Amino acid sequence: MKTRLTVFCTLSILAACLLSSCSGLPKYGALGPHDIVTIDNLKDGWEEYDIYYNTWYTATPAAMMFDPRDNDTTLTGKSWNRVTEQDAFFELLRKVTGSYHLNRVWAIVGPEKQLLGYMITPTTQLYIKDIADKTYYVSNLQMPPSGP
Repeated sequence: MKTRLTVFCTLSILAACLLSSCSGLPKYGALGPHDIVTIDNLKDGWEEYDIYYNTWYTATPAAMMFDPRDNDTTLTGKSWNRVTEQDAFFELLRKVTGSYHLNRVWAIVGPEKQLLGYMITPTTQLYIKDIADKTYYVSNLQMPPSGP
């Protein structure tokens, strides 16, 4: 009986330690399907966003990220380049949507399932990480896996 109690107490303490140490782990978000905002909506309202683009390992733009200016969150990333000029925005949008025949807007969803922004991309293989109070790191684009 004493052995059972010792084992139970030891396992309880171990479980509590594991659970408390997990609370400090970073929180991750993801890209999710979104059917309300369209590419045309983003194009028409481009001034309402901080806009960034990313490339594959070549110079070809492969994704565009739209961070709404009217919310209290910030999206950032190591290889995301800011777009501020209207002509550059339209040219990048044409290249990204034309090169990959993209017509879908993805929602950038935070770890608490909150909407952080939008993305146009041929891949969903990236991650969104909560790095500071209301600041989220968006990873570099990952090449999609090749076929069999």
